Amino acid sequence: MSCVKPSYASANTILGPEVTNYISSRSNTVSVGVYDANTGKTYTYNSSKNYYTESVVKMSMLADILYRKIPITSYENFVAN
Repeated sequence: MSCVKPSYASANTILGPEVTNYISSRSNTVSVGVYDANTGKTYTYNSSKNYYTESVVKMSMLADILYRKIPITSYENFVAN
């Protein structure tokens, strides 16, 4: 199995100018990332910004794991807590 490095493109390509114009008009910081599983491309907008998401992301991932009933390793269980 080979690992293919994803190619990157502007969010304007996938989101369209209306959405990116709206995002750029806002006074607060917004970033968007979209992965297209069909093409292997990742589209980003304002990807250089850093955010501290803390448990928000972990909760979403945990909900998906529980919904799909996917077994997790002890390390993944540790990280989730």
